[in-house]
Amino acid sequence: MDALSSLPAVIALALAFASAAWLGSTPQPAPNQPPHIPLTRLLWLLFTDHRSMWVKLGAEYAPVAQLRIPFFTTVYFVFGPETSQFYHREKSLNFLKGISRITGPFSPDPESKYNATRDIGENVNRMLVDPKLTAHMVDEVKKMETRWKDGVTDDLFGDIFSLVMKINLRCVYSIDSNTPDGARILSLVPQVDPEKIAMSGRAYYNRSAVIKECAEIFEELKSLFSRLYYERAPTSTPQTTDGLVIMGNKFRQPDGQVDDFKLLHLCWSFLFAAQVNTFANMSWVLTRIAHDPILAKRVYEEQVAIFSKRATPVTSSASLRVAIPTVQELGEMHFLDRVLVENIRVSGPGVSMRWVDSDLSFGPYAIPKDHMLAFPHPAMHWNERLYPDPLTFDPDRVTPYAGLDGKESAGAGEGGLHGNYNSAVWGLGRHPCVGARFALAEMKTVISTLVRKYELHLHGGQLPALPFQMSSLYKPKSKVGVRFVERRDT
Repeated sequence: MDALSSLPAVIALALAFASAAWLGSTPQPAPNQPPHIPLTRLLWLLFTDHRSMWVKLGAEYAPVAQLRIPFFTTVYFVFGPETSQFYHREKSLNFLKGISRITGPFSPDPESKYNATRDIGENVNRMLVDPKLTAHMVDEVKKMETRWKDGVTDDLFGDIFSLVMKINLRCVYSIDSNTPDGARILSLVPQVDPEKIAMSGRAYYNRSAVIKECAEIFEELKSLFSRLYYERAPTSTPQTTDGLVIMGNKFRQPDGQVDDFKLLHLCWSFLFAAQVNTFANMSWVLTRIAHDPILAKRVYEEQVAIFSKRATPVTSSASLRVAIPTVQELGEMHFLDRVLVENIRVSGPGVSMRWVDSDLSFGPYAIPKDHMLAFPHPAMHWNERLYPDPLTFDPDRVTPYAGLDGKESAGAGEGGLHGNYNSAVWGLGRHPCVGARFALAEMKTVISTLVRKYELHLHGGQLPALPFQMSSLYKPKSKVGVRFVERRDT
């Protein structure tokens, strides 16, 4: 009963007891309204079978259902592949408002006044043409390695979380995490992680204090980013690769001052957009490689094949261990692409949310405006019709294709990052993940660097247990230890 130790489950249970009247009956929907999911049914699955909760609810209530949440509102759900194109392409579903309803006052922009998506996309494209991008990433990996004692980490997920944050600071904002300013940012940003805040009890029983603390942290971050910009901007050139200066220049006002609110919001948004799933996916793949010798061998052999095709082939183990991949070589790592996509499919329990801006319908069912519409990813990604034996990790599986070009099937990751509506791992339709290419470059660079240099061995030999979780990718309930054994020369 892992869920019982989870704070969201405790909160849900408290709400259940406080709402006996709600639990005692299931409202009868109007003729054009979707069926109601009894709160008792959701709570029962939450406590007894949380991993399969969304799959079972989808099987019982698809394609559309509604859930009355006491003291909150009614949330509408669309389940399974049949609803994927509707959910991901419908113009009346507002992604930003959905995010703001979730993060609320725990973000620097609770009213969604500024859409950072386009600016994030522009900065991703800028970073990917930086010839030093992968070298900077590899340098941060080397720093991480020096902290391991005898090649052992007792907390792989924790180490990779820190690594990803440091890479993002360096590659996106040109901020060295070893400087006092970089260290301060690293200490502040996790404190305003909206996912962590939402999963904490204080967000509910001491909400005003948490809101105040977040506002104070955002004010300090705003001052810090603005000061760094004003220190650097006077000496920069039009050809600068300093990400913070490039962002600040975009927000210069007629009086010469930078819009420090937009600068803060963009910096904060990118840090979390580039952090949460990137570190979890990377950590899980490294854990799987450490657990499965066959998978490790296939990943390593692909690396050997790619680096052997250089103009001056990299053939010795010694040379292979220190080689720095180019962005072009990252694009040739097709098997690793499939590994990453399959890991997100298997390890992602998340539910994405959109705010309904105008009245909608799906089939015979009405979905009224000013409500939240949710799409539980497991109801599609763990659908046995699409993915036989769905919880088995298999990077070679072929997925039925549901795109806009008439194709009928595709391998994992084929059809483009955002082309197969049966696979929502990188976003789809009107809201694809604008940082996907950077996230892939980051994950591939780190995994490639570690796999070419080390053989990985998982402590205990068993994949870690999964806790109850409603958001992002599953994180293990306990720390994951891995031993990195340096490969011998051949």
